[in-house]
Amino acid sequence: MKDKIINKINDIKGKISKDKKYKKKFIISVIGIILGIVILITACNASSNKSTITYNGIEKIIKNKDSAIIYYFNSNSSNMKNIRIMKYLDKLKINYYKYNDANVDKEEYKKFLKLMGLDKTLFGPPSIIYLKNGRMYGNAIRIDSNKAVKQLVDQYDLYTVK
Repeated sequence: MKDKIINKINDIKGKISKDKKYKKKFIISVIGIILGIVILITACNASSNKSTITYNGIEKIIKNKDSAIIYYFNSNSSNMKNIRIMKYLDKLKINYYKYNDANVDKEEYKKFLKLMGLDKTLFGPPSIIYLKNGRMYGNAIRIDSNKAVKQLVDQYDLYTVK
């Protein structure tokens, strides 16, 4: 009888230790999956094809007669167009600079419009400006659909602008 009780106790201990092993394997697997997802998200963000630009940066592009695509938007807007258009540009693998209207004061905005030769009554976010050899070559103003973006991209072959 004593041996049976000892055997049962040992069986229960064995089951408990097996359960602990499975729990450890499960926890390690979950941690591995979470780390994999974090690494994947970080890698995607690190290889992003966009960066922020300031007025001075735009001025430098023009002065150096470089080519660039500038996505002009306002992050304070509750309009989801900004995010949708950025995601669409990323999907098309377009290299562009983000110029956020929310970070620009009135004086800088006036200087920007003058530099680009844009009319303040017509211009507004979201817009894409294509600079070629330091001059505005094309634009899409107050974009309301991905179709308008695609049309501009195809018209000027913006896939090749670095």
